[in-house]
Amino acid sequence: MRAQTTRKLWQWHKWTGLVTGIFILFLSVTGTVAVFKYEIDWLVTPALRVQANDGAPYATLDAALKNVRAAYPSHEVQSVNLAPGKRTAHTFSITNDDVYTEVFVNPYTAEVTGARTGENLANVIRQAHVRFYFFGWQGRVLVGIFGLTLLISTVTGLLIYAPFMRAVFVKGLRFWQIRRSDKLKIKTADWHKLIGIIALAFNLIIAVTGAVLGLENLSRYSKTVQNAIYLKPRADINPPSSLDNALTPDAALQQAMQSLPDFAPTSFELPIAGESHYVFSGNINRHFASQNMSYVVINALDGSPVDVHDARRAAPVKKLYNLNEPLHFGDFGGIILKILYALFGFTSALLAASGYLLMYLKRRQNQTKTLTQNTRLESEARHIASVVN
Repeated sequence: MRAQTTRKLWQWHKWTGLVTGIFILFLSVTGTVAVFKYEIDWLVTPALRVQANDGAPYATLDAALKNVRAAYPSHEVQSVNLAPGKRTAHTFSITNDDVYTEVFVNPYTAEVTGARTGENLANVIRQAHVRFYFFGWQGRVLVGIFGLTLLISTVTGLLIYAPFMRAVFVKGLRFWQIRRSDKLKIKTADWHKLIGIIALAFNLIIAVTGAVLGLENLSRYSKTVQNAIYLKPRADINPPSSLDNALTPDAALQQAMQSLPDFAPTSFELPIAGESHYVFSGNINRHFASQNMSYVVINALDGSPVDVHDARRAAPVKKLYNLNEPLHFGDFGGIILKILYALFGFTSALLAASGYLLMYLKRRQNQTKTLTQNTRLESEARHIASVVN
């Protein structure tokens, strides 16, 4: 690589790090915590926790719904998030005068365990990461832009250290060794390089997926893009005018699972008279994709499928899009993978911090060098003046 090209790469690497480093630092820390969104919510919400009862069947959804309506007779039940694990409650979303409440129900006994109104800590952390919490879709676009800067910083770093990496493989250099030196700049530079090499593949994945998940919000300006990545259930055909003879949630759930092989429902919306049928969202067993990318709409009266979408049969662009969220948040391999994501996720913060420290040390070194040169010049000037005089 020519020296001029290397200098240009250094400029790109330096300025993408300096200009956006503080934001990357913030996103890295919040993203590391956001990986554990569900675990945090479970820990800080006692009503969400239930005693696991291995081998015991769940109570019917009909019984759970009945108990929720009995506890909140003036509220309308809109949707249900099914318990994602043996130690977690169902979550019923209910409203009254535009006030949104989450009601937690023990899946084994159908008993209401508690309720929550307003924001929760886990979602605050998640929204701080994906949109700086306060800034809506514009915040998500800004996060996407920072994803691009992280990508540029990572790629330029890779190109800059490409000759070094070739020497690692050809000559067997030990890239993990930190040079012994009393100079903080040398040690910081070695740690910066080491962390960048170790987390290279991870940061490339995070940068690309973060950019996509943020910049996708610009699709509001393109109906073509919206239709390609945001699939919605087909408009209801002949919604029931009355729910007096409607199927129970358990019966509708059985119909949904029969309508789509390998379907694992995670949530559903209840029908509304004159407006809608049951809408079940969920995943396909053994299929890698974002959560709830498959859905089944069930006629609330006769149980027939109104609309079925199988994520396995989505268009290629939609399948590619569906990979971004699980790859970005690591929510597809259990708690061990989440811990690994958290550890690697923190490397972006370390790279930003060490990059700032390197620039500070280099600037201080240049100032010291300039001061030394000026002092030497002044000394020489005084010597010449004394000789002349």
